[in-house]
Amino acid sequence: IKYAVKFLYHCCDISSSKNHLRIMNAQLKGFNTTNHNYVSCFKKFGLILMCFLAIATITTRNSDLSLYLSNLPTHEQPIPKDVANTTVATKVVEVSDIEGRMRDRILHMKDVCSKYGLDVRGADSLHRPDPWEYIINKEHKMIWCNIFKSSSTSWMYVFNILAGYDPKFLNRTKKVPLQMARDKYGRPKLEDMQSLLHDNESVSFIVGRNPFERLVSGYRDKIQNSFPRSIHDKIRRTIASRYRNAKLPPMGRSLPKNMIPTFTEFVAYIVEEHRAGKELDMHWSPVYSFCTPCQFNLGNIILYATQTEDTKYILKKAKVFDKIGGVLSLNPSKGSSSTHNTTSYFVAQLPKQLFYDLVQLYMIDFELFGFKIPEFEDYKSYRKPMDGTDPMPTTKMMKTRSPRG
Repeated sequence: IKYAVKFLYHCCDISSSKNHLRIMNAQLKGFNTTNHNYVSCFKKFGLILMCFLAIATITTRNSDLSLYLSNLPTHEQPIPKDVANTTVATKVVEVSDIEGRMRDRILHMKDVCSKYGLDVRGADSLHRPDPWEYIINKEHKMIWCNIFKSSSTSWMYVFNILAGYDPKFLNRTKKVPLQMARDKYGRPKLEDMQSLLHDNESVSFIVGRNPFERLVSGYRDKIQNSFPRSIHDKIRRTIASRYRNAKLPPMGRSLPKNMIPTFTEFVAYIVEEHRAGKELDMHWSPVYSFCTPCQFNLGNIILYATQTEDTKYILKKAKVFDKIGGVLSLNPSKGSSSTHNTTSYFVAQLPKQLFYDLVQLYMIDFELFGFKIPEFEDYKSYRKPMDGTDPMPTTKMMKTRSPRG
């Protein structure tokens, strides 16, 4: 500021404080602003004063910053253990947690398999390893059972990219993804699958979904919205004929909305088909019989509640994340409140006996993946009185057959 005042005196040709006071006096009395010398001087003074104030402020802040920096530990000083390598430690813990999660799930599944005797060899289909529904990528040593309505679309996309299909082609083609995958991979041989499972570098997995969520998803997709003349259109016509006294339109025509089977009729149908020893459609066939996981030494189980983390873990473990991660859209966990509410709405319409018949059908799947066995009262808040729109099938229900049969 001292230098600013001196500079001001120099510019205005002011040599004494007396002159300076006279200028200030004149300004206060409203001197003539046409005096360009005085006006110019005061403008310069104000400008210089503002600059020096700004420099003084920055200098003060720099002093504070210098003091702060001087108090920081040097490289020679020990870093607290809870701070050291924070980022690296977090990543290790996350991977470790997922590995532990996978290990616990597999151990639990093996316990359930042992409980129902499904881990022993036998003559029937439940006690023989069946690789038919698995897809194996030998190059990356990946083994996956294609469980429909359990992230099957996403994983089919992954395996098709690994098979060499271009992502842009996959996004625009109307070809069936499953058929495209089978064209590349074929059906695995049992000896090939067992040999790869013994390889420590192989990555084998299945995806577990709440059985009721999977069933409702299958009903809405394949029964409510099936295409005319498709296999599922034929199934829903069979259901409508069995439980209703109504004449259905020919196969070539769409089924009227009021002819589409209700969820109650659909459940009654699959329960009866199961008890009659008939093979259920792959979109709602129980996992324990569809993939025979108890007959294989699988290494990982992905669950919907943690599917984003689990999927990334599997892709990185198989060393394909860099190839897949950029094109695969990892959806949020589908076990959301919306999915839960939709599932509960449909399940709540089931009569009590049919509800427990359905639980019995999927009992092993509930246990295999660690899901809580549902109770009729769990859906009380979603339940509404039965009306004519969702009639209870009158066909007599027999006792559910043993899972070993």
